[in-house]
Amino acid sequence: MTDSLLVAGRAIALDGHDGSGKSSVAAALAARGYGSVVKPFSAGLGDYIAHLWGNRHFAEADRAARFAVRAVSRVPGRLIFDRHWLTMATVLPERYMKAWERPKTVVCWADLPTTIERLRQRGEEIGDLDYHRFYLDEDRRIADRAGVAVVETTSLSVAEAATAIAEILGLRTTA
Repeated sequence: MTDSLLVAGRAIALDGHDGSGKSSVAAALAARGYGSVVKPFSAGLGDYIAHLWGNRHFAEADRAARFAVRAVSRVPGRLIFDRHWLTMATVLPERYMKAWERPKTVVCWADLPTTIERLRQRGEEIGDLDYHRFYLDEDRRIADRAGVAVVETTSLSVAEAATAIAEILGLRTTA
């Protein structure tokens, strides 16, 4: 993404762990006319990036992720990223994150029981609870260090979370 997209406020990002509500909230924001949802790490690319960083090929994972962000940035209008830099900050060494441009970002966060229940409702395999605990904690830690707002979606409806995020980011409709 270029600096002009950031300066113009053309991009916002929702980050957070699986089951945090970010995709649902992104869709709700788009339905309200705040922009178009883009998912740079979808269609198997997220799995490929995870494979790279899991095998400690951090430079390659960083390049693939940044390429994916640039590719979806070609969509016209305001972009609502469903995952962006903060997702990558949970898995890449900090030295890689210095080069990432950071649109206005909000972390969607839900407590562990809510996260697990949402994943079950989607039919996803739950796996190791410590894995989920780690990434829930990591999202909060990074958000705190970077001064990123966290919206706890545990007890909010999608509509309530979308309203809170729109207010935090000062969004105006693009229509």
